[in-house]
Amino acid sequence: MLFDPIRAEWERVREALLSELAGFPDAPGEEALARLLRLLFASSLLKEEGRTVRVRVMLAPPDRFSEDEGPPKGFHALHFEAPPRLSPGELKRLSPAADFARSLICVWPDETGAFLIWGLVNSGPRWLNRASGGRRIAQDPHPFPVVQVREPGVLRVVIREEVLSELRGLGFQPPGVDVLHADWLKERFLATRRRLVEELEAGGAGGLLDPAEWAELAHGLAIQFGRRLLSLARSSGHGGTVLFFPDGKEGAAQAARWVLMKYAAQAELAHASGRYRALIRRIMGRLCELLPHGMDHRSAWNLFQEAYDRELDELEESFFELARFYADFMQVDGALVLDHRLQILGFGGEIVADRNVTYVMEALDREGTRKQRHDIRADGTRHRSVYRLCSVEPEAFGFVVSQDGTVRAIAAHEGEVTVWDHVGM
Repeated sequence: MLFDPIRAEWERVREALLSELAGFPDAPGEEALARLLRLLFASSLLKEEGRTVRVRVMLAPPDRFSEDEGPPKGFHALHFEAPPRLSPGELKRLSPAADFARSLICVWPDETGAFLIWGLVNSGPRWLNRASGGRRIAQDPHPFPVVQVREPGVLRVVIREEVLSELRGLGFQPPGVDVLHADWLKERFLATRRRLVEELEAGGAGGLLDPAEWAELAHGLAIQFGRRLLSLARSSGHGGTVLFFPDGKEGAAQAARWVLMKYAAQAELAHASGRYRALIRRIMGRLCELLPHGMDHRSAWNLFQEAYDRELDELEESFFELARFYADFMQVDGALVLDHRLQILGFGGEIVADRNVTYVMEALDREGTRKQRHDIRADGTRHRSVYRLCSVEPEAFGFVVSQDGTVRAIAAHEGEVTVWDHVGM
């Protein structure tokens, strides 16, 4: 028997899947969907030649894909002449041929209701850019539901690139939220974005867009950088913490007061520390050269994603190599410490705030309008240390990446230390 919260989440998942597949011949019903998830859960516990089963499984009828199309803008299908019946053993054997980042195993029930593996679909890796950052946009979101077999005992149900729910262990969990798009986080960087636009205009590159439009574009680029940084930290398997403090002397003084940094950056040199803003200015300057008059930040963003321009390609490579450079600092014990300009203040930071925090609030939505009390006793040292920091320094906030790949944002929000489960694809 399912507990009420688990039952409610399963009912939400079931209704969403049934709605998405309604109208297709032989579409699976409720019992078939439950059977499929049980089968995929069993598959996640197996190994193939020492490798855990990690695949994406798409629920799609075989006549909806062509063998004449393919990545990066389409899907390339390989149809099997004799589709095998889906089973944990069959999925285990086939999984090495379906790289998690590039391909999907496709299933659909036959007239008896049994699921068959009718083939493989090559999507290419651009879909990852939605979560981990990257200029090149993928084709349209996967047109059918996908179940990601991510690790032993963990499934994720995805519809049109949006995480619907996660099955972890014995129960379904609602999806986290994309904190990087939260208005409260955007507001914290407002003054920094305005100064960046003023610098751009002073350099003669700001005339094509209104300052507010340039600020929105800078915000979009910052989100891409954040996605890549957190994605790299997640994929390391080590985890880590990144902390943010305000710009200037005030933020530096706050960081020095509450974080003991083993490797502090020399502010007057600012080698890599000033590179983020320099790259942002160069990207926006290049877009000024490519943009026709009368475009808004959305058009500029589309141009940034879609333009085949050698200079933008090189700038993107530099931009994300900087994110990798930062992510490597998170592998050292202690926190990476940045200011709002994404200048490095130091790394290997030990938080020395000594306030006793017995509980925090857990946000149930992106903006923290709905919260519930969160017992911190099950949380690790990284989380609890950031809770203490945010309780004594409300202007500081951070992201904590656990070894299992979960990401949480922690900040003082409306007078309460609040934690968000951040979702990444």
